[in-house]
Amino acid sequence: MSIAWLSPQIILMSLSEVFAIIASMEFIYLEAPQYMKSFAMGIYFFIQTIGDTIAILLVLIVKYVTLLPELGGPWICNNLNHGKIAYFFELLMVLMIANMICLWHYSKRFRPGYYDIRFRVQERF
Repeated sequence: MSIAWLSPQIILMSLSEVFAIIASMEFIYLEAPQYMKSFAMGIYFFIQTIGDTIAILLVLIVKYVTLLPELGGPWICNNLNHGKIAYFFELLMVLMIANMICLWHYSKRFRPGYYDIRFRVQERF
């Protein structure tokens, strides 16, 4: 099996990340108070960096934990014919579903424009 089989998944994940970044930036510029826009973008990119670091750590952890003989062999290896990469993608699916449930829970409580009105800085002249 060739690594080319993963190309559609990688392309779709890259496109989804581009669309997520654009939507996140628009959301921050619409909802953040005027005096917090730069800080909010900085926090967003910082959290994005932490997420990327966690993704790298997740790959390394799964790679070394699944080397144990009790788990039936490595999930991630150099040869796709010998690895069980489908298990890794199933793990990612479970994590994404958990993330979607958390996002749904917090989005129910969101009210557009609430923080801009409540915490607006009063200008005094």
